[in-house]
Amino acid sequence: MTVHTDLLRGELERLFSLDELQQLAGGLLGLSSDALGAPTTPGTFARALVDRCQSEGTLGALADAMSFSKPGGSVALDPFAAGVDELAVGTTLGRWKLAKKLGEGGLGTVYLGERGTGADVEKAAIKVLRTAFAADRGAAKRWLVAARSAARLDDRGLAKILETGELEDGRPWVATQYLDSQSLAARVARTGPMHFNEARPLVRGVLAGLEALHAAGLAHGGVKTENVFVLRPVAGDKTRSEPSGVLVDLGADRLLSRPVVAASDRSGILPLAGTPKAFAPEQARLGRAVPSADLYAVGCLLFEVLTGKPPFAGGSAADVLAAHLRAEPEAPSTLAPRGWVVRELDELVLKMLAKEPAQRFAGARELREALDALGRAAGAGSSKKKEDLDGAAFGKAKAALLEKPTSEDLAAALERIVEPAQAGSTAVEVFAEAAGKTDDVEAKKSLHFRIARLSESEL
Repeated sequence: MTVHTDLLRGELERLFSLDELQQLAGGLLGLSSDALGAPTTPGTFARALVDRCQSEGTLGALADAMSFSKPGGSVALDPFAAGVDELAVGTTLGRWKLAKKLGEGGLGTVYLGERGTGADVEKAAIKVLRTAFAADRGAAKRWLVAARSAARLDDRGLAKILETGELEDGRPWVATQYLDSQSLAARVARTGPMHFNEARPLVRGVLAGLEALHAAGLAHGGVKTENVFVLRPVAGDKTRSEPSGVLVDLGADRLLSRPVVAASDRSGILPLAGTPKAFAPEQARLGRAVPSADLYAVGCLLFEVLTGKPPFAGGSAADVLAAHLRAEPEAPSTLAPRGWVVRELDELVLKMLAKEPAQRFAGARELREALDALGRAAGAGSSKKKEDLDGAAFGKAKAALLEKPTSEDLAAALERIVEPAQAGSTAVEVFAEAAGKTDDVEAKKSLHFRIARLSESEL
Protein backbone atom coordinates (compact mmCIF):
# COMPACT_ATOMS: atom_id res chain seq x y z
CA MET A 1 0.00 0.00 0.00
CA THR A 2 1.47 3.38 -0.95
CA VAL A 3 1.73 6.35 1.36
CA HIS A 4 -0.56 8.64 -0.65
CA THR A 5 -3.66 6.45 -0.01
CA ASP A 6 -3.06 6.64 3.75
CA LEU A 7 -2.78 10.43 3.49
CA LEU A 8 -6.06 10.71 1.60
CA ARG A 9 -7.92 8.43 4.01
CA GLY A 10 -6.62 10.36 6.98
CA GLU A 11 -7.63 13.71 5.50
CA LEU A 12 -11.07 12.42 4.54
CA GLU A 13 -11.70 11.29 8.10
CA ARG A 14 -10.29 14.51 9.59
CA LEU A 15 -12.07 16.99 7.36
CA PHE A 16 -15.43 15.36 6.49
CA SER A 17 -18.41 14.01 8.40
CA LEU A 18 -20.26 10.94 7.10
CA ASP A 19 -22.94 13.12 5.46
CA GLU A 20 -20.29 15.28 3.80
CA LEU A 21 -18.48 12.21 2.53
CA GLN A 22 -21.70 10.91 1.00
CA GLN A 23 -22.29 14.28 -0.70
CA LEU A 24 -18.72 14.45 -1.98
CA ALA A 25 -18.85 10.92 -3.38
CA GLY A 26 -22.27 11.23 -4.94
CA GLY A 27 -22.30 14.86 -6.01
CA LEU A 28 -18.77 15.21 -7.37
CA LEU A 29 -17.55 11.69 -8.13
CA GLY A 30 -20.84 10.04 -9.10
CA LEU A 31 -20.44 7.23 -6.55
CA SER A 32 -23.41 6.30 -4.37
CA SER A 33 -23.08 4.91 -0.88
CA ASP A 34 -24.46 1.57 -2.14
CA ALA A 35 -21.80 1.44 -4.86
CA LEU A 36 -19.18 1.68 -2.11
CA GLY A 37 -20.73 -1.08 -0.01
CA ALA A 38 -22.92 1.20 2.16
CA PRO A 39 -20.24 2.02 4.78
CA THR A 40 -21.71 3.45 8.00
CA THR A 41 -18.83 5.39 9.61
CA PRO A 42 -16.49 8.11 8.31
CA GLY A 43 -13.56 5.70 8.63
CA THR A 44 -15.11 2.87 6.65
CA PHE A 45 -16.52 5.28 4.08
CA ALA A 46 -13.12 6.95 3.59
CA ARG A 47 -11.42 3.57 3.11
CA ALA A 48 -14.06 2.36 0.65
CA LEU A 49 -13.92 5.63 -1.33
CA VAL A 50 -10.12 5.66 -1.59
CA ASP A 51 -9.99 1.97 -2.52
CA ARG A 52 -12.58 2.50 -5.25
CA CYS A 53 -10.77 5.53 -6.70
CA GLN A 54 -7.44 3.73 -6.54
CA SER A 55 -8.83 0.76 -8.46
CA GLU A 56 -10.24 3.11 -11.13
CA GLY A 57 -7.12 5.26 -11.35
CA THR A 58 -9.04 8.35 -10.22
CA LEU A 59 -7.20 9.35 -7.04
CA GLY A 60 -6.42 12.71 -8.62
CA ALA A 61 -10.13 13.36 -9.13
CA LEU A 62 -10.74 12.45 -5.49
CA ALA A 63 -8.07 14.91 -4.36
CA ASP A 64 -9.69 17.62 -6.54
CA ALA A 65 -13.12 16.85 -5.07
CA MET A 66 -11.72 17.17 -1.56
CA SER A 67 -10.07 20.51 -2.39
CA PHE A 68 -13.24 21.90 -3.99
CA SER A 69 -15.35 20.78 -1.03
CA LYS A 70 -12.95 22.12 1.64
CA PRO A 71 -10.93 24.97 0.09
CA GLY A 72 -7.76 25.51 2.09
CA GLY A 73 -8.59 22.58 4.33
CA SER A 74 -5.39 20.62 3.78
CA VAL A 75 -1.93 20.93 2.30
CA ALA A 76 -1.72 17.18 1.77
CA LEU A 77 -4.42 16.62 -0.82
CA ASP A 78 -2.16 16.13 -3.84
CA PRO A 79 -1.61 12.38 -4.12
CA PHE A 80 1.10 12.94 -6.71
CA ALA A 81 3.36 15.22 -4.68
CA ALA A 82 7.06 14.38 -4.31
CA GLY A 83 7.71 11.48 -1.99
CA VAL A 84 4.17 10.17 -1.63
CA ASP A 85 4.75 7.16 -3.87
CA GLU A 86 7.87 5.89 -2.10
CA LEU A 87 8.39 2.18 -1.53
CA ALA A 88 9.89 0.78 1.66
CA VAL A 89 13.41 -0.58 1.75
CA GLY A 90 13.19 -4.36 1.54
CA THR A 91 10.31 -4.34 -0.95
CA THR A 92 10.75 -7.00 -3.63
CA LEU A 93 10.28 -6.13 -7.30
CA GLY A 94 10.75 -9.12 -9.58
CA ARG A 95 14.18 -10.58 -8.82
CA TRP A 96 15.30 -7.47 -6.91
CA LYS A 97 15.11 -6.34 -3.29
CA LEU A 98 15.18 -2.59 -2.73
CA ALA A 99 18.26 -1.61 -0.73
CA LYS A 100 17.87 2.17 -0.68
CA LYS A 101 16.46 5.17 -2.49
CA LEU A 102 18.90 6.68 -4.99
CA GLY A 103 16.90 9.73 -6.01
CA GLU A 104 13.75 11.02 -7.63
CA GLY A 105 12.73 13.11 -10.61
CA GLY A 106 9.62 14.41 -12.27
CA LEU A 107 8.58 11.02 -13.64
CA GLY A 108 9.46 8.61 -10.87
CA THR A 109 11.64 7.44 -8.01
CA VAL A 110 14.87 5.46 -8.46
CA TYR A 111 16.00 2.77 -6.03
CA LEU A 112 19.04 0.56 -5.70
CA GLY A 113 17.95 -3.04 -6.21
CA GLU A 114 20.09 -6.03 -5.27
CA ARG A 115 20.01 -9.77 -5.88
CA GLY A 116 22.38 -12.42 -4.63
CA THR A 117 24.66 -12.21 -1.59
CA GLY A 118 28.24 -11.40 -0.72
CA ALA A 119 30.67 -11.12 -3.60
CA ASP A 120 28.02 -12.38 -6.04
CA VAL A 121 25.56 -9.56 -5.39
CA GLU A 122 24.19 -7.95 -8.55
CA LYS A 123 22.88 -4.39 -8.52
CA ALA A 124 20.32 -2.51 -10.58
CA ALA A 125 18.91 1.01 -10.69
CA ILE A 126 15.12 0.56 -10.54
CA LYS A 127 12.85 3.38 -11.65
CA VAL A 128 9.25 3.24 -10.43
CA LEU A 129 6.84 5.51 -12.27
CA ARG A 130 4.81 8.07 -10.31
CA THR A 131 1.12 7.43 -9.79
CA ALA A 132 0.29 10.52 -11.87
CA PHE A 133 1.74 8.93 -14.99
CA ALA A 134 0.74 5.35 -14.20
CA ALA A 135 -2.89 6.48 -14.02
CA ASP A 136 -2.85 6.71 -17.82
CA ARG A 137 -2.57 2.95 -18.27
CA GLY A 138 -2.16 3.12 -22.04
CA ALA A 139 0.70 5.60 -21.82
CA ALA A 140 2.38 3.67 -19.00
CA LYS A 141 2.21 0.49 -21.08
CA ARG A 142 3.85 2.33 -24.00
CA TRP A 143 6.68 3.34 -21.64
CA LEU A 144 7.17 -0.31 -20.69
CA VAL A 145 7.09 -1.43 -24.34
CA ALA A 146 9.80 1.11 -25.19
CA ALA A 147 11.95 -0.17 -22.32
CA ARG A 148 11.42 -3.80 -23.32
CA SER A 149 12.34 -2.98 -26.92
CA ALA A 150 15.53 -1.23 -25.78
CA ALA A 151 16.34 -4.26 -23.59
CA ARG A 152 17.01 -6.20 -26.79
CA LEU A 153 19.89 -3.89 -27.67
CA ASP A 154 23.48 -4.39 -26.56
CA ASP A 155 25.57 -1.28 -27.09
CA ARG A 156 28.30 0.33 -24.98
CA GLY A 157 26.46 3.67 -25.17
CA LEU A 158 23.27 2.31 -23.54
CA ALA A 159 22.78 1.13 -19.97
CA LYS A 160 21.45 -2.43 -20.20
CA ILE A 161 17.80 -2.89 -19.21
CA LEU A 162 17.62 -6.00 -17.04
CA GLU A 163 13.95 -6.45 -16.12
CA THR A 164 10.56 -4.71 -16.18
CA GLY A 165 7.32 -5.17 -14.27
CA GLU A 166 4.30 -3.58 -12.60
CA LEU A 167 3.30 -3.08 -8.97
CA GLU A 168 -0.06 -4.27 -7.66
CA ASP A 169 -1.39 -0.70 -7.94
CA GLY A 170 -0.47 -0.61 -11.64
CA ARG A 171 2.71 1.47 -11.46
CA PRO A 172 5.31 0.12 -13.89
CA TRP A 173 9.01 -0.17 -13.08
CA VAL A 174 12.21 -0.73 -15.04
CA ALA A 175 15.44 -2.23 -13.66
CA THR A 176 18.54 -0.97 -15.46
CA GLN A 177 22.21 -1.84 -15.15
CA TYR A 178 23.58 -0.02 -12.08
CA LEU A 179 26.34 2.42 -13.04
CA ASP A 180 28.60 3.19 -10.09
CA SER A 181 29.63 6.56 -11.48
CA GLN A 182 28.56 10.19 -11.60
CA SER A 183 26.25 11.78 -14.12
CA LEU A 184 27.62 14.22 -16.65
CA ALA A 185 25.47 16.90 -15.01
CA ALA A 186 27.16 16.26 -11.66
CA ARG A 187 30.57 16.34 -13.35
CA VAL A 188 29.86 19.75 -14.94
CA ALA A 189 28.34 21.11 -11.72
CA ARG A 190 31.46 20.13 -9.75
CA THR A 191 34.29 21.04 -12.10
CA GLY A 192 32.75 23.42 -14.61
CA PRO A 193 33.18 23.39 -18.40
CA MET A 194 35.10 20.56 -20.08
CA HIS A 195 37.64 20.85 -22.87
CA PHE A 196 36.35 19.40 -26.13
CA ASN A 197 39.03 16.71 -26.20
CA GLU A 198 37.85 15.51 -22.79
CA ALA A 199 34.17 15.74 -23.73
CA ARG A 200 34.56 14.09 -27.14
CA PRO A 201 34.71 10.42 -26.00
CA LEU A 202 31.70 11.00 -23.74
CA VAL A 203 29.63 12.43 -26.60
CA ARG A 204 30.89 9.65 -28.85
CA GLY A 205 29.44 7.09 -26.41
CA VAL A 206 26.09 8.89 -26.40
CA LEU A 207 26.01 8.92 -30.20
CA ALA A 208 26.84 5.21 -30.33
CA GLY A 209 23.84 4.53 -28.11
CA LEU A 210 21.61 6.71 -30.28
CA GLU A 211 22.78 4.93 -33.43
CA ALA A 212 21.63 1.64 -31.93
CA LEU A 213 18.29 3.08 -30.79
CA HIS A 214 17.51 4.79 -34.07
CA ALA A 215 18.40 1.69 -36.08
CA ALA A 216 15.85 -0.19 -33.96
CA GLY A 217 13.13 2.37 -34.67
CA LEU A 218 13.38 4.01 -31.24
CA ALA A 219 14.07 7.60 -30.18
CA HIS A 220 15.40 8.32 -26.69
CA GLY A 221 13.41 11.49 -26.00
CA GLY A 222 15.40 12.59 -22.96
CA VAL A 223 19.04 13.15 -23.95
CA LYS A 224 20.51 15.51 -21.33
CA THR A 225 23.51 15.67 -19.03
CA GLU A 226 21.48 14.19 -16.17
CA ASN A 227 20.82 11.07 -18.27
CA VAL A 228 24.44 10.46 -19.26
CA PHE A 229 26.79 8.66 -16.89
CA VAL A 230 30.56 9.02 -17.14
CA LEU A 231 32.41 5.71 -17.10
CA ARG A 232 36.16 5.61 -16.52
CA PRO A 233 38.51 3.55 -18.71
CA VAL A 234 38.73 -0.14 -17.83
CA ALA A 235 42.13 -1.79 -17.76
CA GLY A 236 42.45 -4.53 -20.39
CA ASP A 237 39.15 -3.67 -22.12
CA LYS A 238 39.80 -2.25 -25.60
CA THR A 239 36.23 -0.98 -25.83
CA ARG A 240 36.79 1.05 -22.62
CA SER A 241 40.28 2.40 -23.34
CA GLU A 242 39.03 5.94 -22.71
CA PRO A 243 36.20 7.49 -20.66
CA SER A 244 32.76 6.94 -22.14
CA GLY A 245 29.27 8.36 -21.85
CA VAL A 246 26.38 5.96 -21.27
CA LEU A 247 22.71 6.87 -21.84
CA VAL A 248 19.94 5.95 -19.41
CA ASP A 249 16.20 6.59 -18.97
CA LEU A 250 14.55 6.60 -22.39
CA GLY A 251 10.88 6.77 -23.36
CA ALA A 252 9.54 9.75 -21.38
CA ASP A 253 7.58 10.94 -24.42
CA ARG A 254 5.52 7.71 -24.34
CA LEU A 255 3.94 8.81 -21.05
CA LEU A 256 1.46 11.13 -22.75
CA SER A 257 -0.94 9.34 -25.08
CA ARG A 258 -3.20 12.29 -25.90
CA PRO A 259 -3.43 13.52 -29.49
CA VAL A 260 -1.62 16.70 -30.47
CA VAL A 261 -3.73 19.87 -30.71
CA ALA A 262 -3.45 20.59 -34.43
CA ALA A 263 -5.35 23.90 -34.63
CA SER A 264 -4.34 27.04 -32.72
CA ASP A 265 -7.99 28.05 -32.19
CA ARG A 266 -9.13 24.77 -30.63
CA SER A 267 -8.92 23.65 -27.02
CA GLY A 268 -6.95 20.59 -26.02
CA ILE A 269 -3.97 19.35 -24.06
CA LEU A 270 -0.49 19.81 -25.49
CA PRO A 271 1.25 16.45 -24.91
CA LEU A 272 4.80 17.55 -24.11
CA ALA A 273 7.11 15.25 -22.16
CA GLY A 274 10.79 16.00 -21.92
CA THR A 275 13.35 18.40 -20.45
CA PRO A 276 12.93 22.08 -21.40
CA LYS A 277 16.68 22.75 -21.61
CA ALA A 278 17.08 20.16 -24.41
CA PHE A 279 13.72 20.33 -26.19
CA ALA A 280 14.00 20.32 -29.99
CA PRO A 281 11.56 22.53 -31.92
CA GLU A 282 10.10 19.54 -33.78
CA GLN A 283 9.57 17.66 -30.51
CA ALA A 284 7.53 20.60 -29.25
CA ARG A 285 5.47 20.65 -32.45
CA LEU A 286 4.94 16.88 -32.72
CA GLY A 287 4.54 16.14 -29.03
CA ARG A 288 6.82 13.10 -29.27
CA ALA A 289 10.48 12.23 -29.64
CA VAL A 290 12.04 11.59 -33.04
CA PRO A 291 15.68 10.83 -33.99
CA SER A 292 16.33 14.37 -35.22
CA ALA A 293 15.22 15.71 -31.82
CA ASP A 294 17.70 13.39 -30.10
CA LEU A 295 20.52 14.89 -32.18
CA TYR A 296 19.39 18.43 -31.33
CA ALA A 297 19.47 17.40 -27.66
CA VAL A 298 23.07 16.19 -28.12
CA GLY A 299 23.85 19.70 -29.37
CA CYS A 300 22.33 21.13 -26.18
CA LEU A 301 24.34 18.65 -24.14
CA LEU A 302 27.63 19.51 -25.87
CA PHE A 303 26.91 23.23 -25.49
CA GLU A 304 26.35 22.73 -21.75
CA VAL A 305 29.48 20.62 -21.34
CA LEU A 306 31.67 23.16 -23.15
CA THR A 307 30.28 26.26 -21.42
CA GLY A 308 28.87 25.03 -18.11
CA LYS A 309 25.32 26.13 -18.97
CA PRO A 310 22.56 25.10 -21.41
CA PRO A 311 22.08 27.12 -24.63
CA PHE A 312 18.82 28.71 -23.44
CA ALA A 313 17.60 29.81 -20.03
CA GLY A 314 14.44 31.47 -18.73
CA GLY A 315 12.25 32.11 -15.75
CA SER A 316 9.96 29.20 -16.60
CA ALA A 317 9.82 26.06 -18.72
CA ALA A 318 7.58 27.94 -21.18
CA ASP A 319 10.21 30.66 -21.59
CA VAL A 320 12.91 28.09 -22.35
CA LEU A 321 10.66 26.25 -24.79
CA ALA A 322 9.91 29.50 -26.59
CA ALA A 323 13.65 30.18 -26.91
CA HIS A 324 14.21 26.77 -28.50
CA LEU A 325 11.52 27.64 -31.03
CA ARG A 326 12.56 31.22 -31.84
CA ALA A 327 15.87 32.39 -30.34
CA GLU A 328 19.33 31.85 -31.80
CA PRO A 329 21.96 30.42 -29.43
CA GLU A 330 25.22 32.19 -28.70
CA ALA A 331 28.46 30.73 -29.99
CA PRO A 332 29.90 28.44 -27.28
CA SER A 333 33.29 30.21 -27.51
CA THR A 334 31.73 33.37 -26.05
CA LEU A 335 30.90 31.49 -22.81
CA ALA A 336 33.59 28.79 -22.59
CA PRO A 337 37.01 29.28 -20.96
CA ARG A 338 39.28 31.31 -23.20
CA GLY A 339 40.94 29.27 -25.92
CA TRP A 340 38.90 26.11 -25.33
CA VAL A 341 36.48 26.38 -28.27
CA VAL A 342 37.81 27.06 -31.76
CA ARG A 343 35.81 28.54 -34.61
CA GLU A 344 35.23 25.14 -36.26
CA LEU A 345 33.75 23.78 -33.04
CA ASP A 346 31.46 26.81 -32.74
CA GLU A 347 30.18 26.13 -36.25
CA LEU A 348 29.61 22.44 -35.52
CA VAL A 349 27.62 23.08 -32.33
CA LEU A 350 25.51 25.79 -33.94
CA LYS A 351 24.74 23.44 -36.82
CA MET A 352 23.57 20.85 -34.28
CA LEU A 353 21.23 23.50 -32.83
CA ALA A 354 19.66 24.61 -36.11
CA LYS A 355 15.89 25.08 -35.81
CA GLU A 356 15.12 22.95 -38.87
CA PRO A 357 16.16 19.26 -38.81
CA ALA A 358 17.24 19.42 -42.48
CA GLN A 359 19.91 21.98 -41.56
CA ARG A 360 21.51 19.68 -38.96
CA PHE A 361 23.42 16.43 -39.35
CA ALA A 362 21.55 13.62 -41.07
CA GLY A 363 22.14 11.04 -38.35
CA ALA A 364 24.14 10.03 -35.30
CA ARG A 365 26.89 8.43 -37.38
CA GLU A 366 27.44 11.53 -39.53
CA LEU A 367 27.60 13.67 -36.39
CA ARG A 368 30.06 11.30 -34.72
CA GLU A 369 32.32 11.37 -37.77
CA ALA A 370 32.24 15.19 -37.81
CA LEU A 371 33.21 15.31 -34.13
CA ASP A 372 36.08 12.90 -34.69
CA ALA A 373 37.36 14.85 -37.70
CA LEU A 374 37.33 18.05 -35.68
CA GLY A 375 39.06 16.58 -32.64
CA ARG A 376 42.74 17.29 -33.15
CA ALA A 377 42.30 20.77 -34.63
CA ALA A 378 39.94 21.79 -31.83
CA GLY A 379 42.21 20.34 -29.17
CA ALA A 380 45.34 22.11 -30.38
CA GLY A 381 43.75 25.55 -30.01
CA SER A 382 46.22 26.87 -32.61
CA SER A 383 43.89 29.64 -33.72
CA LYS A 384 44.03 31.29 -30.30
CA LYS A 385 46.78 33.62 -29.11
CA LYS A 386 49.17 31.96 -26.69
CA GLU A 387 49.23 33.50 -23.21
CA ASP A 388 51.81 33.40 -20.45
CA LEU A 389 51.46 30.59 -17.92
CA ASP A 390 50.19 31.76 -14.52
CA GLY A 391 53.05 30.33 -12.50
CA ALA A 392 51.54 30.92 -9.06
CA ALA A 393 48.23 29.32 -9.97
CA PHE A 394 50.01 26.42 -11.66
CA GLY A 395 52.24 25.77 -8.66
CA LYS A 396 49.25 25.76 -6.30
CA ALA A 397 47.25 23.41 -8.57
CA LYS A 398 50.25 21.08 -8.99
CA ALA A 399 50.79 20.81 -5.23
CA ALA A 400 47.11 20.12 -4.64
CA LEU A 401 47.00 17.33 -7.25
CA LEU A 402 50.18 15.67 -6.02
CA GLU A 403 48.70 15.75 -2.52
CA LYS A 404 45.51 14.09 -3.78
CA PRO A 405 46.31 12.34 -7.09
CA THR A 406 42.98 10.50 -7.27
CA SER A 407 40.97 13.74 -7.60
CA GLU A 408 39.54 14.32 -11.07
CA ASP A 409 38.44 17.79 -9.98
CA LEU A 410 42.04 18.82 -9.21
CA ALA A 411 43.32 17.30 -12.47
CA ALA A 412 40.71 19.24 -14.45
CA ALA A 413 41.58 22.46 -12.59
CA LEU A 414 45.26 22.10 -13.46
CA GLU A 415 44.41 21.47 -17.11
CA ARG A 416 42.32 24.64 -17.22
CA ILE A 417 45.30 26.67 -15.99
CA VAL A 418 47.77 25.40 -18.63
CA GLU A 419 45.34 25.59 -21.59
CA PRO A 420 45.60 29.36 -22.38
CA ALA A 421 49.41 29.02 -22.38
CA GLN A 422 49.22 25.91 -24.60
CA ALA A 423 51.47 24.26 -22.00
CA GLY A 424 50.07 20.78 -22.25
CA SER A 425 53.52 19.20 -21.94
CA THR A 426 53.90 20.89 -18.54
CA ALA A 427 50.64 19.35 -17.37
CA VAL A 428 51.70 15.97 -18.77
CA GLU A 429 54.72 15.97 -16.45
CA VAL A 430 52.51 16.66 -13.45
CA PHE A 431 49.96 14.01 -14.43
CA ALA A 432 52.76 11.43 -14.85
CA GLU A 433 54.14 12.31 -11.42
CA ALA A 434 50.65 12.10 -9.89
CA ALA A 435 50.05 8.70 -11.49
CA GLY A 436 53.19 7.43 -9.79
CA LYS A 437 51.91 8.53 -6.41
CA THR A 438 48.73 6.41 -6.32
CA ASP A 439 47.93 2.70 -6.37
CA ASP A 440 44.33 3.38 -7.46
CA VAL A 441 44.08 1.62 -10.84
CA GLU A 442 41.13 3.72 -12.05
CA ALA A 443 42.84 6.98 -11.06
CA LYS A 444 45.99 5.91 -12.92
CA LYS A 445 43.94 5.14 -16.03
CA SER A 446 42.25 8.54 -15.89
CA LEU A 447 45.58 10.36 -15.53
CA HIS A 448 47.16 8.37 -18.35
CA PHE A 449 44.17 9.21 -20.55
CA ARG A 450 44.78 12.91 -19.89
CA ILE A 451 48.47 12.43 -20.76
CA ALA A 452 47.62 10.67 -24.04
CA ARG A 453 45.04 13.29 -25.00
CA LEU A 454 47.31 16.25 -24.29
CA SER A 455 50.24 14.60 -26.05
CA GLU A 456 48.07 13.98 -29.12
CA SER A 457 46.84 17.58 -29.23
CA GLU A 458 50.41 18.93 -29.28
CA LEU A 459 51.61 16.74 -32.18
